[in-house]
Amino acid sequence: MDAKGEMLTLATQCAKTLSLLFLIYLMGCLGFSFSWILLAFVVWIWRKRYIREKTDKFSVARAFAIDEEKEIKARHQFLPEWVLFPETERAEWVNKIIRQLWPFVGVYVGDYIKTKVEPSLRETFANTLKMSSFKFEVLNLGDVPLRVGGVSVFRESVSRHEIVMDMEVYYSGDCYFKVSMSKLKAGIKDIQFHAKVRVVLKPLVNVMPLVGGVQVYFLTVPDINFNLTEIANVFDFPGFAYVKKNA
Repeated sequence: MDAKGEMLTLATQCAKTLSLLFLIYLMGCLGFSFSWILLAFVVWIWRKRYIREKTDKFSVARAFAIDEEKEIKARHQFLPEWVLFPETERAEWVNKIIRQLWPFVGVYVGDYIKTKVEPSLRETFANTLKMSSFKFEVLNLGDVPLRVGGVSVFRESVSRHEIVMDMEVYYSGDCYFKVSMSKLKAGIKDIQFHAKVRVVLKPLVNVMPLVGGVQVYFLTVPDINFNLTEIANVFDFPGFAYVKKNA
């Protein structure tokens, strides 16, 4: 971080501290009990710790998404490479293709949401809430792509007319989406996604494209995490965070 960034961070921290002190002073002037002041201080400290832990988790996941091998080696430098990366189970060639396609995927997703999703949501909100100003202000899929982890192809206990494979899918990107409706704005960023997916190709046939159908489903409930911005940031308070995660 350069000197300008450090000064900006310091100024932000000072402003937050002064705001907290002013709030405590104002509560005292208004005659609030000291218990309420203490409670507000505890909630603030709790939220700050919660945000810090969440940020650290996102940073680690982002580092793995950018360079998985480097990060694992840094944390497990004494393990042999064949234990860390069994070549028969990796799919790095798929990840290289995804990485190259990602900018084009971002353009497609943005166009699809603007032309298909946004009009449908605007119509829904206009009919239910009588508010027709809904729109997506920011649609940025980011530069960090989806990753495919280990891949397992089953050769036993499966029919000769099907191919069954399990794969781990990771996403810890820098995407950012922002919506607005009237004067209200909300956003979502730093989405994390981890799931184990089963892909079944069946039936196998003797004419092109050699596969009659494709089934894709989750073997476990996906682990999803994200950060909210603008007015939706209220859900980052510890009490609301549980509601947000289990919604």
